Amino acid sequence: DVYEAIYSYEATDPSDLSFDIGERVIVLKCDGDWWTGQIGDRTGLFLNNYVQKVNNIQKTVIAITPFQATEENHLSFEQSQIIYITK
Repeated sequence: DVYEAIYSYEATDPSDLSFDIGERVIVLKCDGDWWTGQIGDRTGLFLNNYVQKVNNIQKTVIAITPFQATEENHLSFEQSQIIYITK
């Protein structure tokens, strides 16, 4: 599931996951107050009350190659970038 940070979280331990307000976190494991999440290639623990579930995402994909948009209504992205499909 995908969650959005409603507060910034600064890691206090090497196993923690730091993030800023508005960043999207893919939750890998829910275990009490401390969840395991991933942002890009970073994975770690964070407090669950720092995020809220994003409901309009239907699917999450990871780009296997970069793409440079040539049209105004197209999306550019880098290799390994997470893309959230909403429609």
